[in-house]
Amino acid sequence: MHFRKNVSLLATIALCATTSFADDRSMWQKFKDFFSPSPTVVGEGPEYDELRELDKKIGTLEGKYSRERRANNKKYIREELDKLKLKREKLAKQIEEKEKVQKDVKSAAVSSSATSSSTAVPAKPACAHDTVFVHDTVTVHDTLYVIVSGKPGEQQAPAAAPTDSAAKPAADSATVPGNK
Repeated sequence: MHFRKNVSLLATIALCATTSFADDRSMWQKFKDFFSPSPTVVGEGPEYDELRELDKKIGTLEGKYSRERRANNKKYIREELDKLKLKREKLAKQIEEKEKVQKDVKSAAVSSSATSSSTAVPAKPACAHDTVFVHDTVTVHDTLYVIVSGKPGEQQAPAAAPTDSAAKPAADSATVPGNK
């Protein structure tokens, strides 16, 4: 009787040991992978959409794999997972290379413009702050009109001498009601 218990216990331990090592990952690695969130994909475009879709499929298959008990089905699901993960890695590398090329092109354009501007006129900042001096404001109904003046201390250009068209009397002007 003791012999049967010992043999059955030994057989159970051997069976558990062989099934746990069939996955090629340690128990700690499985535990860590279960609780660590998968990286999220940040970006827009068809490649990123495809990458998100692959992540969703991989997550679904991993859930099926963890619940499956039949060895043949587990093997099939594992093969599908490996294919999807390989496809995901290729797509991720393709996206990284594309982004790297875009960054290289942008940096080359910036460096070429910097070298050309250093030989010519120094470049002004793209967004310079302008100061506006307000002389007066007028509100008409719901609109605010601002009358801008020059810098204080700066002499204004002298007003031009009135010409014949400017010397018209106000009664002849088109802005007076009744005159058209």
